[in-house]
Amino acid sequence: KPEREYMRQILVRIDEGKYGIPAFQRDFVWKPNQVIDLFDSILKGYTIGSIILWSPKGDNIPAVRSIKADEIDVNSKPLFYILDGRQRVTAFYGCVTEWDNKPEVFRLFYDLASDSLAYKPKGKKAVAYPLSDIYDTIKTLGIMQEIMSSKLIDDSSKEEYIFRLKEVNTILQSYEIGEIILE
Repeated sequence: KPEREYMRQILVRIDEGKYGIPAFQRDFVWKPNQVIDLFDSILKGYTIGSIILWSPKGDNIPAVRSIKADEIDVNSKPLFYILDGRQRVTAFYGCVTEWDNKPEVFRLFYDLASDSLAYKPKGKKAVAYPLSDIYDTIKTLGIMQEIMSSKLIDDSSKEEYIFRLKEVNTILQSYEIGEIILE
C-alpha cells in the first residue's frame, strides 16, 4: 500500500537533492496536451497514480539526470531515485516552479475567466496567470490585490476570480500522491 505524500514536499526533496531521476530513465517526452491533462486531473481531484522510489544499497549507485535540463550529474547521490512517475513529477515540478530558460511545455497558464488551462491565453477577456505564480502563495496574494484593484473587472467577476484563484492554489499546495519505496 503506497504512503501518501504532498507533491510540494516531493518538490522540496528534489531541490534538496534527496530525490533524483536515475540517468538510465528516458528524457522528459510529454507533449503539451499531456501536461494539460495532468493538471486537469489534479484540479478535478482525480488521482494521478503513485510514484515508485528506489533506495539503492552498496556502491553501484547510478548517476542522476537533472529534472530541469536532462543533464547527467555523476556526483549527485540522492536518497531515493524516481523509478516510475518521472513524467508526472517533472511536469508538475516544471509548471509550478520558476527558473531561467524554462521550456515552453512548462509555461502553463490558468485562465480565471474561462476556468481553464492553456499555454497561450485566448481572447480579450482572458485573465490568465502562470501556474508557477498561482502555486506560490505570496504571488497569489499579489494577484488577488491586482484583481481587487482592477477597474476593468466588475465586482461579481472579481469575487469569482478570487475564489477560483484560492481554490487552484489550495489544490496545488495540498495535492497528494502515493509513494512506494523499493530497496
